[in-house]
Amino acid sequence: IATKNRAPASAVSAAGDTFGAAFLDAVAVMHRRQEARVLLVIGDDWLPDVFKPFEQTSAAPYAVALLLTATGGQRVTLDPAGSDSVGQPPRPHALEFVRWLEGDEPALALGTRTSYAWARTQRIS
Repeated sequence: IATKNRAPASAVSAAGDTFGAAFLDAVAVMHRRQEARVLLVIGDDWLPDVFKPFEQTSAAPYAVALLLTATGGQRVTLDPAGSDSVGQPPRPHALEFVRWLEGDEPALALGTRTSYAWARTQRIS
């Protein structure tokens, strides 16, 4: 508001599938609005004590920001396969994605109710 930025924003909440759903939403926004880039920001914090009975995971607070672009950088494909869940990794999905992106594994699947599968394609200069 202070900078008079009128760019659209969206918030996604999908329990254990939030990262995959947010990534898919960011790609859809990039395609639908023909944006050259979209900033995906995701994070979590400790739950206040009053909500502790509802806590499903006990991950430490984290935040990840990814600048998704249609050109340049590491090329990946996303397949929201909708298949069986792949379970809960030891770290939040966004951190698992960053770990995968920095490594050399050819593919990554994440999800609790929906399977989101990423695969490397090619690097663009």
